[in-house]
Amino acid sequence: CAGFSLRLLAPVPYWRALLIGERPAFTVAGIGVIASGTLIALVYRAWTAVPQLASLTLNSSAWLLRPHYPQMKVDPATAIIEIDHFSVQISDACSGYFGVSLTLGFLACYCYVFRAEIRPWLMALLLPIGIAMSLSLNAVRIAVLVVLGVEVSPEVASKGFHTNAGSIAMVLSCMLIVGLVHRLVVARAM
Repeated sequence: CAGFSLRLLAPVPYWRALLIGERPAFTVAGIGVIASGTLIALVYRAWTAVPQLASLTLNSSAWLLRPHYPQMKVDPATAIIEIDHFSVQISDACSGYFGVSLTLGFLACYCYVFRAEIRPWLMALLLPIGIAMSLSLNAVRIAVLVVLGVEVSPEVASKGFHTNAGSIAMVLSCMLIVGLVHRLVVARAM
């Protein structure tokens, strides 16, 4: 289907010339895809080996919700937050490892592209800042999901918001970090 779609967009000689002319870019992109998959697998392995990492999201989200919902129940054994008749189980996938992996991968690529302008000590700081920002925004995402489920609609919370908010939070955290670094460091170096 993808090949047929590409054929509809342009003739085969065009795609052949593009592949030959942009071979380095396609090679780097392929390596990036493989590296991203490997990074996600490594972070997941660390995440499941250290249960405190997964419980960090549960505890942070509960901490954000507790002042507004004192009747909230939190079950650390099952990673469930329950308010009234709405409950959310924070699985490994929702606890933040995927966002951390993508954020690390993105920031590593960013540091590589701008390696001439960004000092090594700043690169070393960007990765833990990215992890902290990703985890913080993930906790806020889960807390907002619970509030939406209790106050608005369980369907809106679990189907609409849940599927999109993680991606938005990851992009937001990366763009915020890159924007600040680019404005404060890279723009001055150019």
